Amino acid sequence: MELTPGKKKVLIWYILIVSLMCVHPPWTKSKHAARLEIKENAGYDFVFDPPYGINTQIDFSRLFVQIIAASGVFGVLALRTKKEE
Repeated sequence: MELTPGKKKVLIWYILIVSLMCVHPPWTKSKHAARLEIKENAGYDFVFDPPYGINTQIDFSRLFVQIIAASGVFGVLALRTKKEE
């Protein structure tokens, strides 16, 4: 299967967007209160400079959902890209 110029553009944009998602992932803060762990959104920040806080971690489930959504959108765009004749 050969990539057409239109599909190459879609693939390049997909790689760029997913890379940016991974470099600036979603973060969560954890709080512990009476045997409960409460997680709240801590925003998006650079992967090597996490948001301020002691119990912050990357929210991999939300990052995974974002990557799946981007894959679906860019997959549809790639399928709708017309072949050059």
